[in-house]
Amino acid sequence: MYTGRQQFCYRASRMNESNSLERELIDSNREEIEEIMKYKWCMGEKLGHDPLSTMSMNEIANEWIIKYAGAYRRWRENLQRSMRGNN
Repeated sequence: MYTGRQQFCYRASRMNESNSLERELIDSNREEIEEIMKYKWCMGEKLGHDPLSTMSMNEIANEWIIKYAGAYRRWRENLQRSMRGNN
């Protein structure tokens, strides 16, 4: 049986793990959104006009996901692994 202090410490450590995972997920999503925005900008440069005049942002995001999300996520995981290894 845990004492009150042990239960508090256990719960606090679980909350820290949860908060850390949540922060990592939020950061990952934010970075992917930034990549999608870069993709939209590059697409506009190629087309010579804002791609939103012919496509929705949802279509642009879906196109990026299909073409680049897998490679981006693998790159990001490898980067995170190498950073953890250096610490």
